[in-house]
Amino acid sequence: MQLPEDSAGIKWITVTSTPAIDGTPGIDKWGNRGFIETLIYMGREWNKEYPSSPLLINDISLRDGSTALRGTASHGPAGNEVDILTARTGNRSGRVTWEDPSYNREQTKKIIQLMRKNGFQRIYFNDQIIRDSLPYVKARAGHDDHIHGRRE
Repeated sequence: MQLPEDSAGIKWITVTSTPAIDGTPGIDKWGNRGFIETLIYMGREWNKEYPSSPLLINDISLRDGSTALRGTASHGPAGNEVDILTARTGNRSGRVTWEDPSYNREQTKKIIQLMRKNGFQRIYFNDQIIRDSLPYVKARAGHDDHIHGRRE
């Protein structure tokens, strides 16, 4: 199932440094039905508190479930993993690392807590302060500007 582009509280993001494989918007926004329904629900919940700051969804999977996404070796074929960009201050969107002055740690922590509340067992993100306060969050190379989550 493809994540709808117009879901409340969700915005598709294709990071310019890693464009979609063939340039088709949404080519990497596929997952299993239960997982996509969870993301839609999370977007609705997020939208209640942050209507002008949607969850920025980057990679999920290709339609065929393949792991051929650029630089996403951690995404398996089950269609149950996602990359969500970190939050920025001032309701701005776009990629930002946890070390950047415009990084919004409070909102990013709430994204992670929402993920956990909705069944994500594996969460990777490199902000040490968040990892100290949420021990289920683990560090992983390449996860300075987005949260990687897996829902079993």
